Amino acid sequence: MIVLTCYLLFQVLRREYRFYFYPAISIPALVYLVLSGISAFWSGDWSLSFTVFVLMVKSYVAFLFFANRIRTKEDLSVVVLAFAFAVLLQSVAGVLQYATDGSFLQGVFGVPEAAFRTQMQGEFILSRVGGTIGHPNDLAKYLCFCIPVLLAYMVSRFNPSVRILSMIAAMAGGVTLLLTLSRGSWVALGVTFMFLLYEIFRRYFKSRAKSIIMVILCTGFLFGATIALVEDVRIRLFEQDYRAAESRVPMAEVALNIIEVHPIAGVGLNNYANVMHGYDHTREWQTYKFPHPVHNSYLLIAAESGIPTLLAFLWLIGAVVARAWPALGFFSSSLALLQIGCLGGMITWLISGMFDRNFAGTNLMLWLSIALIAASHRILSEENRGELNS
Repeated sequence: MIVLTCYLLFQVLRREYRFYFYPAISIPALVYLVLSGISAFWSGDWSLSFTVFVLMVKSYVAFLFFANRIRTKEDLSVVVLAFAFAVLLQSVAGVLQYATDGSFLQGVFGVPEAAFRTQMQGEFILSRVGGTIGHPNDLAKYLCFCIPVLLAYMVSRFNPSVRILSMIAAMAGGVTLLLTLSRGSWVALGVTFMFLLYEIFRRYFKSRAKSIIMVILCTGFLFGATIALVEDVRIRLFEQDYRAAESRVPMAEVALNIIEVHPIAGVGLNNYANVMHGYDHTREWQTYKFPHPVHNSYLLIAAESGIPTLLAFLWLIGAVVARAWPALGFFSSSLALLQIGCLGGMITWLISGMFDRNFAGTNLMLWLSIALIAASHRILSEENRGELNS
């Protein structure tokens, strides 16, 4: 990333490229970074804090890099092509892991043993796949970023070959997502899928009522077929999970206790696990039974870096949504539909962040989604001669 960024700066200095700062997004992003950096000074372990802070700065630089390098619709097609191949790769790896009970790629090419897991669900033992990424939840979140973009490209009027590949990758990714058994990601993609379907049907039918009816029918059919045909999904949803879902409530109580005592600067970036036992007043002694940070990305930001930092992050998200919102009105634009798909990828993170700890500042896929939204907004603005606010 450093080499690529230096290369971009070299081209900017030679005036081969115009550099875009994207102030509407960069200003709240920098406020979020600065406040996170300030919280690092309050931490008990500076090494933990500043390691993560460096990764956060790297993620913001990645946003600037991709948002500046993507300049045309053809560039966006290249990104979608990369998404399609990546999803197909993870799908092949995930399916083979499932078929071989985890022996495929175990310990090869740096694939961790945690990439394949088994767990009890009621009286059943279920297998969960993580592809080459690692934990099944991480693979699920990665697929949730990519699938909405692939679906939007699939129904657009871009390159026909890439559209076909996107369709295949989206279907394969959907099957692999089921094999991860990540319920939070299922919910996140399900909500985003309905949003995206509504926008697609609204463009074809020119009617909100017909679009809503079609979304209900399609969602109901897919959900019913999945429940009926995939036994592991039925077990994961309806069998006893040994209070795994309920445990998020006492975890949230611990986070709220931390926020109540440290509302401004938090306990320090990446220092949640170091202090959480001192704030555990739950009946379950949750942090001792399950010694991990709260599985809610928003509470995690507020607990570690303070409420102002969380507000800065929400400001950033609002600014990104504002960049994509005008695309809802461009019914005949394939580029606008693709931008909505990118927004859908970000929405999956926002929803899954309520159920899992997925630190926003270092999530490269989240920042890549923001970069795609910013770049597509700029391209769409140029195509429509300023009809969108730049």
